[in-house]
Amino acid sequence: MMSDPLRGLYRQNEAYQPRHDGTLWLLENADGWGLACDEWVCKIWQAFDGRPTAEILAGVTDRLGCSAALVESTAKVLARAGMLLPAEPLPSLERASASDVSDLSPFPL
Repeated sequence: MMSDPLRGLYRQNEAYQPRHDGTLWLLENADGWGLACDEWVCKIWQAFDGRPTAEILAGVTDRLGCSAALVESTAKVLARAGMLLPAEPLPSLERASASDVSDLSPFPL
């Protein structure tokens, strides 16, 4: 069984800085690569400053008026994208083989 990677400490990846382009927040590095996100995601990213996750969850959920599940799932996505750095390595993701997905019916996006 895999442990929850949010149990440890997370911190912002210092290679990325927030910038607002007038519409979206951008978490971008010096080369201009990064992630476009809304204000909530940016605030969640900014909250992860190396304090214990439970402390961050309590503060962010109170300040933003959102659920802990939303903050946790957002943080996990940001960690997978490299925007948050965990104190412990993230578990590897299982990849589906082509044969596993070949019999899935296509659906419009």
